[in-house]
Amino acid sequence: MAITKIQSESLNLSDTYDFTGTVTGAGGVNTPAFQAYLNSDQNVSNGALTKVQAATKQFDTAGCYNNTGSTTTLNGISVPSYSFAPNVAGRYSIYGKTYMGSSSNYDYRYGYVRVNKNGSEVDWCMLNLDMGSNNGTNMTAVCTSVVYMNGTSDYLDLYGLIAVGSGTPSFKSGVFRTGFGAYKIIE
Repeated sequence: MAITKIQSESLNLSDTYDFTGTVTGAGGVNTPAFQAYLNSDQNVSNGALTKVQAATKQFDTAGCYNNTGSTTTLNGISVPSYSFAPNVAGRYSIYGKTYMGSSSNYDYRYGYVRVNKNGSEVDWCMLNLDMGSNNGTNMTAVCTSVVYMNGTSDYLDLYGLIAVGSGTPSFKSGVFRTGFGAYKIIE
């Protein structure tokens, strides 16, 4: 069925329509969006909340993720190191994960991952294991949430905490191990 003009009528959704030209106002885009990960193991202090230094971008559709170790300006927004500051207001789906372990085999105790917005906690997930003398080697904590970002000054960053019985605690590197991302939800 060809649509020539619609006046005060509704479309029958069970019909098939052929459109020519440009259709506007339909759909949307999930951008800005980014995903970044830790490209080398990051040693941390035992039991200390530490910012994840996710320096490798898998993608960054609008240049809103600062993957450097210092504060910089992106799209007119001052963005702290390893932080995402989208330049479009809206709700964002966010996710973060930390793959944590100890340099001593089987001595992981507990840890968690936390996403902050403007320096305050947005969401976190604890991974606590009590395995007696058989503590795990490495474990992963993951959190997801939806948060409103104003597009002018809000930013997100990822933190983690790991406690081990001995050895050096660290966030483990790799695209599938430690990192975070976000994308704008179509509203």
